[in-house]
Amino acid sequence: MVFFQLFVFFALLGLLKLMGEHLRRLRKLQQEIEELKHLIVGDSASEASVKNETGTDGE
Repeated sequence: MVFFQLFVFFALLGLLKLMGEHLRRLRKLQQEIEELKHLIVGDSASEASVKNETGTDGE
């Protein structure tokens, strides 16, 4: 009975470790997505300002 309890205990510890690794990966991916969003928004904002400048110059 003691061996079974130890087995279950270490199995749960292993699962917790795996869950922690997955959470770290998810957080890293989430940070990368946020950085890409900022890059995309920054690029589209600069393109919009260039279009506004050329539009006002043309008129």
